[in-house]
Amino acid sequence: MSIARKKMDQLAEATQAVFDRADEEDRDLSRRERAAVEENLTRIKGLRARLAAEEQVRELGIGIGAAEVATDPNAQLGGAPGDAFV
Repeated sequence: MSIARKKMDQLAEATQAVFDRADEEDRDLSRRERAAVEENLTRIKGLRARLAAEEQVRELGIGIGAAEVATDPNAQLGGAPGDAFV
């Protein structure tokens, strides 16, 4: 599972917890809770777009015959000849 997918899951769980807490207390969301939920949803949408872009890059790479496409943000691309073999 990718880092972005894990973060999306964490944000979704945190958002659900806000709703669950308000439901347990039989009340509407407070302004602060509503703002937190909206922020989480915005972040989830951004992560979803990032995952979609990564998938498109992967499919493009496969389409041109690349065996592997690096979508890891920590991956090191380029460098001097032989760096990958050190």
